[in-house]
Amino acid sequence: MFLKSYRVNILFRILLLILSITLFLYCFFIIHKHLRAFYVFVLISLQFFEFFYFTDKVNRDLSNFMLAVTNNDFSSHFGGIRGNSFEKLYNSFNQISNRMQELNNEREMHFLQLQTLIDHIDIGILSFDKTGEILLLNPFMKEKILNSKLVRPRNINELKNNINNRASIFDMKPGERKLLKIEFQNQLMLVSFQASAFKLKDKYFTLISAHDIKSELVGQELDSWQKLIRILTHEIMNSVAPITSLSSTLLEIVKHQIHSDTVIPTFHHNNLINGLSAIEDRGNGLLNFTEAYKNLTRLPQPIFKNVDCYSLIKSVIALYQPVLYENGINLNLERVEKTLSLTADPNLLEQVFINLLNNAADALQGTENPEIKVSIFENENKRICFTVADNACGMDTETMEQIFIPFYTTKERGSGIGLSFCRQVMYLHRGEILVSSATGKGTKFTLIF
Repeated sequence: MFLKSYRVNILFRILLLILSITLFLYCFFIIHKHLRAFYVFVLISLQFFEFFYFTDKVNRDLSNFMLAVTNNDFSSHFGGIRGNSFEKLYNSFNQISNRMQELNNEREMHFLQLQTLIDHIDIGILSFDKTGEILLLNPFMKEKILNSKLVRPRNINELKNNINNRASIFDMKPGERKLLKIEFQNQLMLVSFQASAFKLKDKYFTLISAHDIKSELVGQELDSWQKLIRILTHEIMNSVAPITSLSSTLLEIVKHQIHSDTVIPTFHHNNLINGLSAIEDRGNGLLNFTEAYKNLTRLPQPIFKNVDCYSLIKSVIALYQPVLYENGINLNLERVEKTLSLTADPNLLEQVFINLLNNAADALQGTENPEIKVSIFENENKRICFTVADNACGMDTETMEQIFIPFYTTKERGSGIGLSFCRQVMYLHRGEILVSSATGKGTKFTLIF
């Protein structure tokens, strides 16, 4: 108990050194026992070495603790110097070490959980750095998408062999999307690839994800066909039903007059003329509807040119400005900070913008202080975007889900092909058109190239 205090340990060693030095002086100078004095000198040297070793132990343990933290080694246990103050210090070392060990174990556990999740999901994931060194590759991507038999590939160059058209995915830029047909075990998959980039420890990595969208696409296609058939049926029945009913009525009038062998009265004559005129009008309506369908399905192939974005939208606004002025609509075009250009068909894009402006103008009828905002910018993925936004009453979710379906319209005299045309044009340009709206908050269309 007496030697548990660090101060007592120091004092005890100092007293031993004083006694040893006194004994050395006594043997060397008083009794002249030089050999005995030599032995005492060796003892004094050992005591000095042990004294410095004892006093430096705290520094060594602190250095070892910091080294363990740096190397993530928390298996060491610290202690050895007696004394209440140093006992608290070593207890703190051990508590920190134990806690760091627990955090390490938790991190390893979370990593294993995440790795297990990534290995079992039906989405391909591949991540690699600028040199092609692979950071992450799950079995779905390696075996099913890339059809690779390598156990643990370390570089994408090892994966590029014998994968045919899939090799192009390694050259994808952040934000780019690709759709490829891939055969796996005699089954055809329609795989959507998407690339993104991220930074980790001052290194940039490319992340490519792959998703088999065939089943989802089939479901969406069936749903779209059902909606289109319902709309076509509705439009055709609106014309055929009155034509059939009116034709039947007119036929009965004619049959009755033939059987009665009399001259058709004037009022029946007028009914025949009005009825046949109505049938002609509805017939022409059906012809126009069919012509609109033909035009929608025969969209011309785009003729691509280098187009200045700001000049393109300015020309469209200049063309449409009289309509806006007539309806008292204020149009605000945000000036772009730098010149943005893209490769596109200017004629098709002009028609897209005219359709969007026309829809916005129709939606703004009856709105107080009607306004349309048009902007051009480059998003975080370096893709050029156009937005056309209005401050009208907006749309509900159900309407927003159907506006791109051909011949669906909320207008009394609308054809229902404008937005479907816009989507087809964007598809031909490898772009997309998005809509965001809420009841009472206006509508915004975004074109992404």
